[in-house]
Amino acid sequence: GTEIFRVHIFDSEVNLKGRKEYGGDRRYWFYNLKATSDGGCIITGKIPDYDGSDNSDGYLIKIMPEDILTNAEETPFEFDSDVTVFPNPFYNKLTIETIRKNLIISLFDNTGKKVLTGDIKNIPRTNFKTGNLQAGFYFYTISDNGRIIQSGKLIKSVE
Repeated sequence: GTEIFRVHIFDSEVNLKGRKEYGGDRRYWFYNLKATSDGGCIITGKIPDYDGSDNSDGYLIKIMPEDILTNAEETPFEFDSDVTVFPNPFYNKLTIETIRKNLIISLFDNTGKKVLTGDIKNIPRTNFKTGNLQAGFYFYTISDNGRIIQSGKLIKSVE
């Protein structure tokens, strides 16, 4: 399985300004977070080896406020994301969290048929009712001005 942990940045009124996700390619075990005097933080943990053995490697990540996505900027890191789609598996609703505005989600069944299209308008969270969808595998895309910025797989559970 895979794990994702998120680092959020808030303004002085505790409004979400952005987030950065780590993980997604494998299970990341998060152990410690320590604030640093330069306004950043250090996160430590471990990740298992890809070979399926019980071996793991430690990691140390230094994060500065400017490392966190606070707008629709490009990122060179494959697993950076400023749009979160959850839960997975989902049942009666699908939730999108983002600080971006005017995005569109499209959901496709396993035959490629588009079964849901919706505007992501409510910042930071938009919910979509999915009770009418059959249980099974789905693919989604998130678009910004006609350009796909994120895609993924989802499972609709029986309950």
